[in-house]
Amino acid sequence: MLCDAELTALKSFWIWEPLKERWEYIPDWENHKREAMQKFEEYAKKEPAGIEPADKPRPRKGWMQ
Repeated sequence: MLCDAELTALKSFWIWEPLKERWEYIPDWENHKREAMQKFEEYAKKEPAGIEPADKPRPRKGWMQ
C-alpha cells in the first residue's frame, strides 16, 4: 500500500473500489483526498435518523461470561 507522499508524487492512478467491484481512475490525488475528508467529516457529524439513545441495542448482561 502506498503512503500519502507516494500518492501525491504519482498525482494520478487507478484504484480498486471493492464495493463497486471495479477500477476507478483518480486523476488528482490531492483533490480526491480533500473531497473524501470532507465527505467523511459530514458523515461523522450526522446523527442516525430515528435512533434514540434508548433505542440502541445494548449487550446482554451475564451473556457468556
